[in-house]
Amino acid sequence: MGTSFGNLKELDLESNKINKTAGVLNSLIPLNTLNLGNNKLDTFPKITNLHNLLYLTLTGNAIRHIINDDIQNLHMLDTLDLTSNLLVEFPEPIYKLSKLQTLYLDNNPKIPELSSSIDDLKELRILYLSRSCLETVSNELAILANLEELYLDNNDLDNFLPKACLWDLIQLNSLNLEENGFTGPIPGDFINFPELSFLSLSHNNFHGEYVLNSLLPLKIKEFLTVTTTTLN
Repeated sequence: MGTSFGNLKELDLESNKINKTAGVLNSLIPLNTLNLGNNKLDTFPKITNLHNLLYLTLTGNAIRHIINDDIQNLHMLDTLDLTSNLLVEFPEPIYKLSKLQTLYLDNNPKIPELSSSIDDLKELRILYLSRSCLETVSNELAILANLEELYLDNNDLDNFLPKACLWDLIQLNSLNLEENGFTGPIPGDFINFPELSFLSLSHNNFHGEYVLNSLLPLKIKEFLTVTTTTLN
């Protein structure tokens, strides 16, 4: 395989029963797209030689941890999808992927917080952390000036509406904060997002009067209101 497929650029092995990766996969140096989603992996694949890899999909496996040796050579990685694994913390080695633009960590059992190192991902444009038991969001998130899509829905942020780490993200066009147990009045600070076209605050416990006129200057095309809230 190493000789026959030496020029392979894209490899899709999704929805098989792969439980470990053979060394031959690590010999496919030109590979830029690898899909190992929905397999039986419980560790990060051994792909340290794939320096040209841009897109890596590992969704639907059983990966619990990522160590530096797993990921340190993937300098070119643009997109990493770890949706629906068994991660119990934000994998610190990911912070070394300085070219990363899209990161999916949604639907993992326990990622309670983001560390201050999140500001190392300065090229990040899309971040999914839905359904990951997230409890706090670091203020350093505000440094991610290129962030365009942020999904924090279905977490445990409760009354921690992360104003300090959100309002400087002026490039945001999609923001999802639904099902977090937020209470109190709906903040009017969304006016700070001039590019916002999608906003979801549904299934929270916001209450009181909300002046929709404050949204008029925005480009919002879809506003999902707080369906479990009484707005007076």
